Amino acid sequence: MIQIRGTLTPGWDEFRTALGEMITNLPGDADALVEAAAKDAAKKVADSIRLQTRTWTPLSPWYLRWKERHNLSLDILKATGFYMSQIAARKMEKYVYVAGVPDTRHPYWKKVTLAEIFRYLEFGTWRIPARPHFRPVLWEMKQDMLKLITKRGFTARVIR
Repeated sequence: MIQIRGTLTPGWDEFRTALGEMITNLPGDADALVEAAAKDAAKKVADSIRLQTRTWTPLSPWYLRWKERHNLSLDILKATGFYMSQIAARKMEKYVYVAGVPDTRHPYWKKVTLAEIFRYLEFGTWRIPARPHFRPVLWEMKQDMLKLITKRGFTARVIR
């Protein structure tokens, strides 16, 4: 969460202009602005998986061989591509959007939901090393927004 202190002077339009430097196709109203930010986050996360731009712990030799035998992608977080394709922004209520995966069953690994897979991948388990893919993107977006806000004369800080 980013907390902004002080008044939005010179005003909303100036604040929108600052955010427009970070989010492409910036809409005019606040709900659409939050939606655009969530969609941007979801796209950046999916792109980081698709392009393998993060440095993650390598897969175990056993799992690499298993993926090869089953004709799956050898890239990290990309076995079938289904998980990556489900990363999207979803509206929860006005001004509240979630960038993530739905809590539905995975068609290949039917015993677990995509939300469970997200937790295993993002935070790791006793057998699977953490491969954070949402937290780094969201942290970078927070830092970018913080820079833009402070550059425009507002005081702001990131709250964890």
